[in-house]
Amino acid sequence: MSEVAAVLDDLVPGGVREHFYDRGGRRLHAYVAGTGEASVLFEAGRNDVALTWTPLLIRLAPFARLVAYDRAGLGESDPAEGPASFARLLGDLAAVLEGAGTTRPVLVGHSFGGRLAHLFAARHPDQVAGAVLVDPGCASLSALQREAQATPMRRAMHLGAGALALSPLGTALAARRAVATFTSNPAHRRALAAASRRRSRRGDELAGCDLEADDGDPPPFGPAPLVVLSATRQRDATVRERLTALQAGLAAAAPAGRHAVVPDCGHAIHHERPDRVAEAVVEVLGRVYGNHSR
Repeated sequence: MSEVAAVLDDLVPGGVREHFYDRGGRRLHAYVAGTGEASVLFEAGRNDVALTWTPLLIRLAPFARLVAYDRAGLGESDPAEGPASFARLLGDLAAVLEGAGTTRPVLVGHSFGGRLAHLFAARHPDQVAGAVLVDPGCASLSALQREAQATPMRRAMHLGAGALALSPLGTALAARRAVATFTSNPAHRRALAAASRRRSRRGDELAGCDLEADDGDPPPFGPAPLVVLSATRQRDATVRERLTALQAGLAAAAPAGRHAVVPDCGHAIHHERPDRVAEAVVEVLGRVYGNHSR
């Protein structure tokens, strides 16, 4: 067991297991925790890894079987050849589901991972029981960001904060700040911070990927329960307002969708307010499997 896995094993009720799932000769690394009939699969944000879901693994292990994995080239997963594509990313997700033996999970995705979870659920409604999308990205987000750079001041704001937030370094810095919310144990903090530092040396996983490609536009979400959570704090208030409206529309278009805004919270809702994300997951689990409140 790796040092990070040993830390998670101490923190998560019932411990964690490390697994590697095959994807055409590539290995995809995952942490598995919890037990039971219900299952949850976590999809991290851009350049982020399974470790980011530690606060949710801690809170949700008593309720369901949990699977959090590293996408190709991130964390402990093998890299894939060539630039990422939606077909390859969704195929990797399917390979993890098959390898883990996870039947009709609730998908939980953050940021770009929320977009992937939405895509997969919309295209394979028979394979997904429900979803929680945490400040999810959308196909038109790049256009919104370009529009936000229309003036020199807005361009400086975007390049200074927004671009950093999506970079491997920005993701690692955010994860290091969040370590304090995971544990007060100094040894645990050192191990988790070291893992975050290693991520800052990796390249952008989506370099060369056409994020506005037609195959990245999902059809409406199906009949499964859906909760969409929106952040409130963002440097560019106009982008935030329009993104929240898109996220609200995504939930409104789903027959069993619900949208909620998390007050005074930044993009990493699962770090700043993991209780709100956990509540949403338990809500969806309850709607699918019955009462999971304990």
